[in-house]
Amino acid sequence: MNKTCTPTKSGKIRAGALHLTQKVDYGLFLLALLAKSDTTLPISISVVAKNNHLSFSFLQKVANLLKRADIIVSVRGKDGGYRLSKDPTSIRLKDIIEALEGPTQIARCIGPKTNIEERCPRASFCVVRSGVERINQEIQDFYLAKRLTDFLS
Repeated sequence: MNKTCTPTKSGKIRAGALHLTQKVDYGLFLLALLAKSDTTLPISISVVAKNNHLSFSFLQKVANLLKRADIIVSVRGKDGGYRLSKDPTSIRLKDIIEALEGPTQIARCIGPKTNIEERCPRASFCVVRSGVERINQEIQDFYLAKRLTDFLS
């Protein structure tokens, strides 16, 4: 067992506080397959799921979220499926994560300045908020700098 992952009471492996979710994992996997394939030919989600022992319904949900974010496009018909909507060098990790999980932030208090007291009862006297904001911005910058091509081997 990987020492960085700890099992929960249910026996599931947990990666830790800051990790890529299963949605993001499936999304990156699908996008990497699409990026490595002939970009003119769509790839079937059912084929991807079957060949890689993935949940078809979950992968389909992930594909729909990526489509809604205009990261991939669907092609209808007998030989239909999905393909990238743009060059893999222009697809940022931040776009992928936010398409699948929503805004990236490491704490509830991070975000728009309005209504901060609603998000955190300690907002008016928090001693770590500025540090958390700085670290969150560094993570945002990292996500913006990484592209889909950084995940291709």
